[in-house]
Amino acid sequence: FPPRSTAALADEVPETGVAEPTEIGSYHVQVATSPAFGPILFDKVYPFMADIDLASDLRAGKVKPGGYWMRYALVDLLGFEHPYTKPLRVMLR
Repeated sequence: FPPRSTAALADEVPETGVAEPTEIGSYHVQVATSPAFGPILFDKVYPFMADIDLASDLRAGKVKPGGYWMRYALVDLLGFEHPYTKPLRVMLR
């Protein structure tokens, strides 16, 4: 996976009503075998300012190398999860 900044991730999220990045508490990340998200192989919430190493987390979760679909949603500071991004095709090497 190419490294991505949290600012780049926030730019890809659909309109959520979150006015400022300071209102984001975390990201909810899911990885699945299909763009319809069934079955979900990986499901984790990361703190907003965390350095995300998704490839390492997937390997630790016993996800095998291959092509998958990823999406994420912002979770605001009140705990409300906003809509997921469109599915993104990713490769785990």
